[in-house]
Amino acid sequence: MVKENVVIGDICEVIRLESIFDKKAPIFSTAIKEDGRYEQYDGKAVVLHEEVRILYIARNKKIILIETINNPKLSKCLIDIKGLKFIREASPSEVYVKEYLLGKTITKMVPDKRVSEELIDAIILKSPMDIQFIKAKLLSNDHYSRVLLKDGGLLGLIPEKRRTLELCRLAVLNEEYAEKFVPEELKSLVNS
Repeated sequence: MVKENVVIGDICEVIRLESIFDKKAPIFSTAIKEDGRYEQYDGKAVVLHEEVRILYIARNKKIILIETINNPKLSKCLIDIKGLKFIREASPSEVYVKEYLLGKTITKMVPDKRVSEELIDAIILKSPMDIQFIKAKLLSNDHYSRVLLKDGGLLGLIPEKRRTLELCRLAVLNEEYAEKFVPEELKSLVNS
């Protein structure tokens, strides 16, 4: 069973699918509003014994909004606390992601131990400009591509030595202004 003092971010296991609430339950819209990220709902798509993260706890502490974390098809649903088994507290990285998604602003470099693939995904989704607060050594060209798909003008945030021809082309394709940040040696190749 779940411990009584479970908190947002804790990781649990789904032990009873019959404890999942129907999407039409009135508490569901309140929980989605409180969580504030997205309204994806897959209900019983949550698999028995799937690891889930707690996103929202209703006032009575019996109804919990959860999301899958190891399933490539992310789902979010409401479940009675009796349908969960506590596994572990959220890691510092997981807590940081949750705080960011709830509105915490990033104003300085994120410590390496707080950086995770989930945080990078959240930054790209919520505010791609915040990628500047992640050390370049922790970011791949794929991460940069996804940032540039959101805003090509952010090419200027990518260290110049990491600005490949492919990234520059993608940036300029999405934002003509990005040409300003294309290294001189690549300028003639970007538009060809």
